[in-house]
Amino acid sequence: MATPSTAARVHLVAGGFPRGSSAGHDIDFVCLRILELLQENDRATASVASDFADIGTWLPERSLLVTYAAGPFLGDAQAGARSY
Repeated sequence: MATPSTAARVHLVAGGFPRGSSAGHDIDFVCLRILELLQENDRATASVASDFADIGTWLPERSLLVTYAAGPFLGDAQAGARSY
């Protein structure tokens, strides 16, 4: 089992367009299932957002970005955000 210091830190973006919409997808089910998979054997800790609005604040502290989004898509500034 991973310890809190060795567990991957993941940011999950799961959402639809327009903001807050499911866009015809079962976003809640997908989000829950992804979080369950990440928690198996304590492999990851996760933060969750419904869009990419604050992506730059999350990435520097994360080792993995997982997305399930039906829009809106990343803008130029968001696409340039980096994780170190």
